[in-house]
Amino acid sequence: MTDFELLVIGDGCTDDSEAVVAKASHGDPRVRWINLPENFGHQAAPNNEGLRQARGEFITYLGHDDLWLPDHLATLLGAMNAGADFAHGPVASISPDGSLARAGGEYGPKSWLPPSGVLHRKALTDRIGGWSDWRTIRYDPEVDLWSRMHADGARFSYTGRVTAIKFSAASRKDAYKRKSCHEQAQWTARIAAEPVLGDALTVRINALPPPPGKKRRPPPKFSPPWFAKLIRQWFLGIAEKPVRQEGQSYQEFFEERRRFKGLGKAPDRER
Repeated sequence: MTDFELLVIGDGCTDDSEAVVAKASHGDPRVRWINLPENFGHQAAPNNEGLRQARGEFITYLGHDDLWLPDHLATLLGAMNAGADFAHGPVASISPDGSLARAGGEYGPKSWLPPSGVLHRKALTDRIGGWSDWRTIRYDPEVDLWSRMHADGARFSYTGRVTAIKFSAASRKDAYKRKSCHEQAQWTARIAAEPVLGDALTVRINALPPPPGKKRRPPPKFSPPWFAKLIRQWFLGIAEKPVRQEGQSYQEFFEERRRFKGLGKAPDRER
């Protein structure tokens, strides 16, 4: 499959990312490096820039610490060619100890689906808008976006096939500081050496129970929402929503954000 463009969006990167992309692309004009002028601290802003500059009919996402299997695009586009507007499959989530978990499943209202396992028509985001700022919404930006697409009448198709592998940064302390890629290197070698790896992962992942849904702590009974928020802010000693500070790891910022939302400590397992 050669008719594609690959947009690598930097979230205000100040390291050698641009040089790495240039070296890896070998001058291929289908690969473009785009760097945001400021760090946003969440995938929503880079994804929106990608949507703004994308010229294709279909959109896929690949988190910088995730991997696609060789048949990823072909599998999801097969569902689109059959009439879908939004195609997705289960994603194999690798824990730090190497164990497997299932991330995402068949779509239901407010379901969380990892973006690396999704493909959708660009016309959807052209019509309903792109990724929302997490500070302005109740749910995670991907949950919000998929929900808006579903409410708009998009036809969802679940392939049931694993074509993507996820390495959650939330369960890997200081992942963005250490910039470790040994797990990705090991799995990339496996992908190259095992032509039937996708079949094996599909069997193993589909045998696992579905992932638990994300729960939200309800406000106290008989209390208006503004009162519950006021009490929570007083209890946490937070007057304003947390903003990621310079030098703060994404893990620390993620934990602070969850505490502010009243969700407690972020769980170690994949959600």
